[in-house]
Amino acid sequence: DEHGLHCIVKLNPTLLGLEDANRLLHDVMGYESVEIPSDAFEEDTTWEQMIGFITRLGDKAASLGLGFGVKFNNTLITENRRDFFPASEERMYLSGQPLHVMAIELVRRFRAHFGDRFPISFSAGVDRQNFPDAVALGLVPVTVCSDLLRPGGYGRAQSYYKNLAARMDATGARHIDDYVLRAYGLAPQALESLEPLPSPSVRQACIEALETGDVRAALEPALYGRWVSATRVLNSEHYARASQDDARYSLSKNSKLPRKLESTLELLDCITCDKCVPVCPNNANFTVHIPQGTIESTLAQYDGQSWTTQTGPTVEVQEKHQIANFVDFCNDCGNCDVFCPELGGPYKLKPRFHGSLDAWQAESGGRDGFYVTRGLETDEVFARIGLEEYHLVIRGERVHFSGKTFEVRFEASDPEGTLEGRAEETIDLALYRLIDLFRQGVLDRGGVNYISVSAVN
Repeated sequence: DEHGLHCIVKLNPTLLGLEDANRLLHDVMGYESVEIPSDAFEEDTTWEQMIGFITRLGDKAASLGLGFGVKFNNTLITENRRDFFPASEERMYLSGQPLHVMAIELVRRFRAHFGDRFPISFSAGVDRQNFPDAVALGLVPVTVCSDLLRPGGYGRAQSYYKNLAARMDATGARHIDDYVLRAYGLAPQALESLEPLPSPSVRQACIEALETGDVRAALEPALYGRWVSATRVLNSEHYARASQDDARYSLSKNSKLPRKLESTLELLDCITCDKCVPVCPNNANFTVHIPQGTIESTLAQYDGQSWTTQTGPTVEVQEKHQIANFVDFCNDCGNCDVFCPELGGPYKLKPRFHGSLDAWQAESGGRDGFYVTRGLETDEVFARIGLEEYHLVIRGERVHFSGKTFEVRFEASDPEGTLEGRAEETIDLALYRLIDLFRQGVLDRGGVNYISVSAVN
């Protein structure tokens, strides 16, 4: 009424009701340890309420000449009974394979009531295998989330279209609506359900077109549209039953956890499998190019008048690149931890870069991280390593490096020989070299990344 907008309402899986939701989740698919809180059904929309408001909204949209549809569906709220998330998080949200079966059942029920009156958008456990089935139901758009959060990320999407094309080729369909008619062989049954029923000769022409050629081109558009619409409804019934009988959605096929090694992540180096980069839902993880080699350590002491230095233990950089995290885009969901073969979680233990000084300061005393900025003549890094804070300023060859107990200056080409300033205790210039390598990695060697874009003043 107010804005003249076409609208789509996203619905929740709790529309199934407590009994049927648990039947599908526990009895049909075997996820007996997953519990849906009963208050979710008490507080959420009931099936009868949904029927009422969808009917009213559909009528209102039609009276205004606007489009209206629904989307199945949101994630399913469940109780947190695992140790992956903190105990303070009482609720988790289920997606992926089990949600697919539940959402398809809702599509079936919705169409059993409304027919094909409303367009249905769909997002629940879509992957390369069931994407052609979602298309065969006439669901549009079909959107993807959980599958793209697995190794391969968006690269997985190309197989959706390959599989759809193969299924369409197998049926002889040249476009989507003809594929809907041919996908499960239910078009003849749908044809006989049309009201008014076409004449025998017209029905015979329909069947001949279905068997031999381009159905859409052979039929009058209104009849073709009604036939496709009726077939979508029958396809929904067929696929809902098939998905509930399909073992690939059961716990037995989805209980294997990603492989874990015994090693724990550290700030530098890992097995560099890069799995954490594409599985991040916000694309917060990225690569930083730091040269392979040795980070030299110089232990420097100040006695109030002069400096003495000695060589300390070195750090080896062995991998071709490093993994980093852009904190501003990270919501600590832990998905990168799920797929990382090593322990600890990339979003926690890899270098964490902030997009502003305020954001870096806000985590003071809590978590390590970096803020890097570049001016016309000066680069500046605020670093927190081991919860100790450091400040690095580089102007040409001149370096100003400070921490809680020291403040020193030197030439970048000869830190030991040009060292001046003060220090209350021994400082290790390997810290400076490490921070500077990260500065160069994100600003000079990393190409376009979040830091190189946001750091330039």
